[in-house]
Amino acid sequence: MTNNDRDEGGRTPLHYAAIDAPSDLPFIAAQTDAALDEENWRKANEYKVSNVSRLLAEGADVNAADAQGFTPLLFAAASDSVDVVRLLLDAGADIEAANDKGETPLYKAVRNTTRGAVPITQLLLKRGANPNAQLANGSSPLAFVRRFQKPGIIELFADLP
Repeated sequence: MTNNDRDEGGRTPLHYAAIDAPSDLPFIAAQTDAALDEENWRKANEYKVSNVSRLLAEGADVNAADAQGFTPLLFAAASDSVDVVRLLLDAGADIEAANDKGETPLYKAVRNTTRGAVPITQLLLKRGANPNAQLANGSSPLAFVRRFQKPGIIELFADLP
Protein backbone atom coordinates (compact mmCIF):
# COMPACT_ATOMS: atom_id res chain seq x y z
CA MET A 1 0.00 0.00 0.00
CA THR A 2 1.28 3.47 -0.87
CA ASN A 3 0.51 6.80 0.79
CA ASN A 4 -2.21 7.64 -1.70
CA ASP A 5 -3.86 4.23 -2.13
CA ARG A 6 -7.55 4.23 -1.22
CA ASP A 7 -9.84 1.84 0.59
CA GLU A 8 -13.44 1.03 -0.42
CA GLY A 9 -14.63 4.35 1.00
CA GLY A 10 -11.99 6.33 -0.89
CA ARG A 11 -9.93 7.03 2.24
CA THR A 12 -6.16 7.20 2.23
CA PRO A 13 -3.75 6.32 5.04
CA LEU A 14 -3.64 10.04 5.89
CA HIS A 15 -7.38 10.06 6.64
CA TYR A 16 -6.83 7.37 9.25
CA ALA A 17 -3.55 8.75 10.61
CA ALA A 18 -5.31 12.03 11.40
CA ILE A 19 -7.67 10.34 13.88
CA ASP A 20 -6.44 6.88 14.84
CA ALA A 21 -4.88 6.31 18.26
CA PRO A 22 -2.81 3.27 19.17
CA SER A 23 -5.07 0.33 19.94
CA ASP A 24 -3.12 -0.80 23.00
CA LEU A 25 -3.91 2.15 25.29
CA PRO A 26 -6.07 1.39 28.37
CA PHE A 27 -9.14 3.37 27.30
CA ILE A 28 -11.63 1.59 29.57
CA ALA A 29 -9.55 2.14 32.71
CA ALA A 30 -9.06 5.80 31.72
CA GLN A 31 -12.80 6.45 31.95
CA THR A 32 -12.50 6.58 35.73
CA ASP A 33 -8.90 7.78 36.06
CA ALA A 34 -8.25 11.38 35.00
CA ALA A 35 -4.46 11.01 35.11
CA LEU A 36 -4.58 7.91 32.91
CA ASP A 37 -6.98 9.65 30.54
CA GLU A 38 -4.53 12.54 30.21
CA GLU A 39 -1.64 10.14 29.61
CA ASN A 40 -3.66 8.25 26.98
CA TRP A 41 -4.46 11.52 25.24
CA ARG A 42 -0.78 12.56 25.26
CA LYS A 43 0.36 9.21 23.82
CA ALA A 44 -2.41 9.17 21.22
CA ASN A 45 -1.58 12.73 20.16
CA GLU A 46 2.12 11.90 19.77
CA TYR A 47 1.17 8.82 17.72
CA LYS A 48 -1.11 10.81 15.40
CA VAL A 49 1.39 13.64 14.96
CA SER A 50 4.17 11.18 14.17
CA ASN A 51 2.11 9.27 11.60
CA VAL A 52 0.68 12.37 9.94
CA SER A 53 4.13 13.99 9.76
CA ARG A 54 5.65 10.86 8.22
CA LEU A 55 2.90 10.48 5.63
CA LEU A 56 3.08 14.15 4.65
CA ALA A 57 6.88 13.93 4.32
CA GLU A 58 6.40 10.89 2.07
CA GLY A 59 4.06 12.79 -0.26
CA ALA A 60 0.57 11.97 0.96
CA ASP A 61 -2.13 14.06 -0.69
CA VAL A 62 -3.26 16.43 2.08
CA ASN A 63 -6.46 17.27 0.18
CA ALA A 64 -7.52 13.76 -0.83
CA ALA A 65 -11.30 13.50 -0.55
CA ASP A 66 -13.05 10.23 0.20
CA ALA A 67 -16.27 9.03 -1.42
CA GLN A 68 -18.33 11.43 0.73
CA GLY A 69 -15.99 14.39 0.25
CA PHE A 70 -14.19 14.08 3.60
CA THR A 71 -10.58 15.20 3.59
CA PRO A 72 -8.05 14.40 6.33
CA LEU A 73 -8.60 17.93 7.69
CA LEU A 74 -12.35 17.33 8.00
CA PHE A 75 -11.59 14.16 9.98
CA ALA A 76 -9.04 15.94 12.17
CA ALA A 77 -11.32 18.91 12.87
CA ALA A 78 -13.84 16.53 14.44
CA SER A 79 -11.14 14.82 16.51
CA ASP A 80 -9.08 15.89 19.52
CA SER A 81 -5.70 17.03 18.18
CA VAL A 82 -5.08 20.66 17.35
CA ASP A 83 -1.51 19.60 16.53
CA VAL A 84 -2.72 17.37 13.69
CA VAL A 85 -4.99 20.14 12.38
CA ARG A 86 -2.02 22.53 12.42
CA LEU A 87 0.19 20.03 10.56
CA LEU A 88 -2.43 19.54 7.87
CA LEU A 89 -2.99 23.28 7.45
CA ASP A 90 0.75 23.92 7.30
CA ALA A 91 0.99 21.25 4.59
CA GLY A 92 -1.58 23.08 2.47
CA ALA A 93 -4.88 21.51 3.49
CA ASP A 94 -7.82 23.42 2.04
CA ILE A 95 -9.44 25.13 5.05
CA GLU A 96 -12.74 25.45 3.17
CA ALA A 97 -12.90 21.95 1.67
CA ALA A 98 -16.45 20.72 2.23
CA ASN A 99 -17.90 17.23 2.24
CA ASP A 100 -21.02 16.25 0.30
CA LYS A 101 -23.26 17.87 2.94
CA GLY A 102 -21.32 21.13 2.72
CA GLU A 103 -19.66 20.65 6.13
CA THR A 104 -16.34 22.49 6.34
CA PRO A 105 -13.55 21.88 8.86
CA LEU A 106 -14.87 24.80 10.95
CA TYR A 107 -18.35 23.29 11.03
CA LYS A 108 -16.92 19.93 12.13
CA ALA A 109 -14.87 21.73 14.80
CA VAL A 110 -17.80 23.61 16.34
CA ARG A 111 -19.73 20.33 16.54
CA ASN A 112 -16.71 18.51 17.97
CA THR A 113 -17.35 16.94 21.39
CA THR A 114 -13.73 16.20 22.32
CA ARG A 115 -11.20 18.22 24.30
CA GLY A 116 -9.93 19.50 20.96
CA ALA A 117 -13.07 21.45 20.07
CA VAL A 118 -12.04 24.85 21.42
CA PRO A 119 -8.38 24.93 20.31
CA ILE A 120 -9.22 23.50 16.88
CA THR A 121 -12.02 26.02 16.37
CA GLN A 122 -9.75 28.83 17.51
CA LEU A 123 -6.96 27.74 15.14
CA LEU A 124 -9.30 27.46 12.16
CA LEU A 125 -10.74 30.92 12.83
CA LYS A 126 -7.22 32.40 13.15
CA ARG A 127 -6.28 30.78 9.84
CA GLY A 128 -9.25 32.41 8.12
CA ALA A 129 -11.98 29.76 8.09
CA ASN A 130 -15.32 31.20 6.99
CA PRO A 131 -17.84 31.12 9.86
CA ASN A 132 -20.66 31.80 7.38
CA ALA A 133 -19.93 28.95 4.95
CA GLN A 134 -23.33 27.45 4.22
CA LEU A 135 -24.14 23.77 4.36
CA ALA A 136 -26.53 22.15 1.91
CA ASN A 137 -29.32 22.66 4.49
CA GLY A 138 -28.57 26.39 4.85
CA SER A 139 -26.90 26.22 8.27
CA SER A 140 -23.36 27.49 8.96
CA PRO A 141 -20.75 27.22 11.71
CA LEU A 142 -21.84 30.59 13.10
CA ALA A 143 -25.54 29.65 13.05
CA PHE A 144 -24.78 26.38 14.85
CA VAL A 145 -22.75 28.14 17.54
CA ARG A 146 -25.40 30.78 18.13
CA ARG A 147 -28.15 28.18 18.32
CA PHE A 148 -26.45 25.81 20.76
CA GLN A 149 -24.34 28.31 22.79
CA LYS A 150 -21.58 25.76 23.36
CA PRO A 151 -19.37 26.98 26.25
CA GLY A 152 -15.85 27.82 25.17
CA ILE A 153 -16.87 27.97 21.52
CA ILE A 154 -19.47 30.75 21.67
CA GLU A 155 -16.85 33.13 23.06
CA LEU A 156 -14.68 32.62 19.96
CA PHE A 157 -17.52 33.96 17.81
CA ALA A 158 -18.51 36.87 20.08
CA ASP A 159 -17.17 39.62 17.80
CA LEU A 160 -18.75 38.34 14.60
CA PRO A 161 -21.76 40.13 13.13
